[in-house]
Amino acid sequence: TTEIYTLSLHDALPILVKRFRSKVNTGRRRLFAELGAFPPPLNAMATTQYLSRADCARSLPMLSEYAPWLLADFFGCHDSQFLSEFALAWLLINAYTLITDDLLDRSDVRGSQHLLIASGLILQRGLTTLYSVVPLTAALRSQVNECFGHLASAVAAEVTTRDQAREHGPLHKIHSLALCAACIRAANDGCAISEEELAIMDRLANGLQELDDLMDWYEDWRAGHFTNPLRMCFNHLLTDSADEAVEPTALSREEVASALVLTGSFEASLRLVQRQFKSIIATSRRSQRSVLVEYLRSVVNELDFASRNAKEIRSNYVGERKCVNIRLLRTFVRDKTAKKEVYRLLNRIQVQGN
Repeated sequence: TTEIYTLSLHDALPILVKRFRSKVNTGRRRLFAELGAFPPPLNAMATTQYLSRADCARSLPMLSEYAPWLLADFFGCHDSQFLSEFALAWLLINAYTLITDDLLDRSDVRGSQHLLIASGLILQRGLTTLYSVVPLTAALRSQVNECFGHLASAVAAEVTTRDQAREHGPLHKIHSLALCAACIRAANDGCAISEEELAIMDRLANGLQELDDLMDWYEDWRAGHFTNPLRMCFNHLLTDSADEAVEPTALSREEVASALVLTGSFEASLRLVQRQFKSIIATSRRSQRSVLVEYLRSVVNELDFASRNAKEIRSNYVGERKCVNIRLLRTFVRDKTAKKEVYRLLNRIQVQGN
C-alpha cells in the first residue's frame, strides 16, 4: 500500500509544482535567512515550527508558497525582479498565518509563548517588506486593511463555532490569497483588483479549504474541530439517529470514515470543490492558458472520478435511502470488503489532494 501510495503521489505531481519549484526553493532560503536573524530562541523556534508544516511527510510543499508565481502567471505579470522581492514579503505573511493557526488549533505546540512573540515579529517584517516593494496607493492600503480585517473576523467565527457538530452550513472563510492577488495587480499595471477578480480568489480559497478539510477529516475529528464535511456528516447521521443520542466523539475512526461516504457528505464536499473550480475556469477568459486554470481542470476531472466512486459505494450499501442510522452504519463497518472500499476511496482523495 505504501509503494502504491508513493507512486500515485509522484504521478500526481501537478504542473504548477514542476514549473515554479526552483523559485519557491529560492524564496524559502530567503525566508529561513530572515527567520534566522531573529534573536534567540525565537529564530530556531520559528524555523522549526514552520518546517513542521512545510515538510509534513504527507504533503508536497505547501500550495500557499507557490501563490506569488501562480497568481502572477494568472494575471500576466512577468516582472521577475518584483516577484523575487514580493515573494519574501508573502512568505513572511504566510508564515505568520500558519504559526498563528497552529497556536489556535493545537495544544501540543512547544514554546507557544515564544512563538506568539515570534509571530508578531514575522508579521512586522512581512508588512515592512511588502510596503517596500508595492506601490503605496490609497486603494491598496485599503485592500490590505480589509483583507486582514476579514481574515481576523473569519478566524474568530471559526474558533467560536468549530466545536458545534450540529451547526448547519459551511463557515464563510476569507483568505489572504486576495491580498496576494491585489499586490500583484497593483505592481503589474497600477490597477486595483476588480470585484470579479476578488470573487475568483474567494472561490479558489474556498475550494482549496473544502478539499483540505476533506483530507484532514481524521485530525479534525480527533481534535473536536467540526469542519464543513464533518458537520454535514454528523448533522445527517445524528438527526436520523436522535433516539440513540450518539455523539461524534463516541464513534470509532472506521465509523466516521464510513459515515462520510454513506451520508453523502463526501460527495457533497467534492461537488462544492468542483463548483468553485469550474466557476473559476469559466470566468477566467483572459487566463485560459495559465498554469492555475490548467491545474484546476485536472483537479476537476480527478474529483469527478472520486465522486462517482463514492456514489457507487453509497448506492450499493444504502440504496435510495436519504438517511443513515447508526445501526446501518455499524453493520456496514463490520463488512470488511465495504470498509476496504471506503478507505481506498479516502486514500485516493488524500493522494489527489496532496
